[in-house]
Amino acid sequence: MPKIRTPSRRMKLLPATALVVGAGVGLAYAAGRPSRRQFVKSVTVAAPISVVCQALRDLDTYFKLCELPGEQYAVEGCTTVDKTTTFQVVHRLRFGKVIRTWASRAESDAGDGVVEFCDTFQAWSSDFKIVFRLKRAGEQRTQVDVVWAATGPQWQTLFFSRMGPKQFDIRLAGLKRHCESVATNHGNLP
Repeated sequence: MPKIRTPSRRMKLLPATALVVGAGVGLAYAAGRPSRRQFVKSVTVAAPISVVCQALRDLDTYFKLCELPGEQYAVEGCTTVDKTTTFQVVHRLRFGKVIRTWASRAESDAGDGVVEFCDTFQAWSSDFKIVFRLKRAGEQRTQVDVVWAATGPQWQTLFFSRMGPKQFDIRLAGLKRHCESVATNHGNLP
């Protein structure tokens, strides 16, 4: 009578191991995929980081992108200028009026040449985050990556109703021109 061989303990664990590994790979893939509510645009500006930061502060339209008529909300952000000073700004927008309060404090960064300007919009119990990531691409040229991310359910409706992709591209081009204009007026361009 032939002997019936039972599967070993190792063979019994193989399906479960494969399932766990497959699930891990799937989760890693999902985590690495870019969200539909996040996109990146970039421009190269012929100006030092400090000039770009000044231009960003001067460009009020960038702080009004997610403005909600009749609603009041606050925007907080900070940016490091020349790796030594951090400017923190609080925006309060109501009925289209901008009231800005500035505070600065000394702070040193890691020296990696990356400067971030973060704004968090709070409206309709939803958070909208805007990051201006400034990278040194050369002595007189600064790479500006604009990252928009949203965690609120109102983001798609708000963004596409207030400003479509084409309008955003126009604003980004306007930002570049504005930065270079500020740099020229300050004598920071070669």
